[in-house]
Amino acid sequence: MQVDEQLIQQVQSHYGAGPNYTRAYLDYWQRSRGQSFQTLQEILNLPPPEPMWFDYALSANWRGEQLYQFIKPYLSKEPQRYLDIGCGFGGCLVAFARQGVEVCGIEVDQQRIEFAKANCKDYQINARVFQLSVLEDQIEDRLGTFDVITCMDVIEHLLDVPKALQKMANLLKPGGLLILEIPNKDSLSFVASDGHFNLFGITLLPRTEAIEYHRKFFSFEYDVGYYHPPDFYETELKGLGLQPQMISSSLHPVREIRETDQLISKAIRSYIRFLGETHSKLPEKLTQRIKLNFATYMNRFLTDLSKMPEGTQRVEAFRRRYLTDFWILIACDIMMPIVGIRGNS
Repeated sequence: MQVDEQLIQQVQSHYGAGPNYTRAYLDYWQRSRGQSFQTLQEILNLPPPEPMWFDYALSANWRGEQLYQFIKPYLSKEPQRYLDIGCGFGGCLVAFARQGVEVCGIEVDQQRIEFAKANCKDYQINARVFQLSVLEDQIEDRLGTFDVITCMDVIEHLLDVPKALQKMANLLKPGGLLILEIPNKDSLSFVASDGHFNLFGITLLPRTEAIEYHRKFFSFEYDVGYYHPPDFYETELKGLGLQPQMISSSLHPVREIRETDQLISKAIRSYIRFLGETHSKLPEKLTQRIKLNFATYMNRFLTDLSKMPEGTQRVEAFRRRYLTDFWILIACDIMMPIVGIRGNS
């Protein structure tokens, strides 16, 4: 199924992606969906979550560049070696390599490895990309140690998070930086429509029921593990001899209290769509669980909102719990304080 040249040019122009990566991804996109596309708008007009997945893949280089610029002020020296855990489409590898850093990526999905390699090829980057899980035994001996390690929107896919964090600590050079991007299951936006599957209420379910919910709408395996709160990660990282701190990030700005009405309206609209379109495809017991969990969540949300005087620490705690889509944790060796901290979210 040949990719239309005009479509390639449209996608490159819109996302700033290189020709090899753009062609490779569009070829995969058409083959996996069994149809050809002539324009980018046709793809973006597909039913959710298709446009979200497409946009996420093709914006990889933009996100990688934003990440590098975000990390730069926190570095006490120029990094020599960089590792991206779950490197996906290779956007972070491209961004760091273009700054003269030796880059390495690990990824469990072979298709994404091919995308990452095509992306690096566009910029003549000789990146080392391995089909590896961070949970692999002896991974430290195989890869060595790194000045900077990132794990962006990946940690929630790992079933053994404490072991993964231990491996990351082992891979980190003394004084190096570890950056984690962690999705927040209690974000009001994600309750309305989660960032993986665009499903209402799935983040409110235990994993076994989330798997059942997912199975009714997708043929591929549910690949999310467990959602943990920031305190869990902070405790684990401290136990590994690292100094963690949650930091504000322009990558995922925390929403303001004044935005709660708009977010509540979005959640209610998603709930209404769920009642009208989605719930009929689910077992009645699962539907009732989602409805009950959402009611409990909203009651807690509105109670916490009503008890929150302006100008107190409760405001920041509320924003951190309900109005933050992704937490950003940065950690380094406990003997090497993080530089350039701009304040907590």
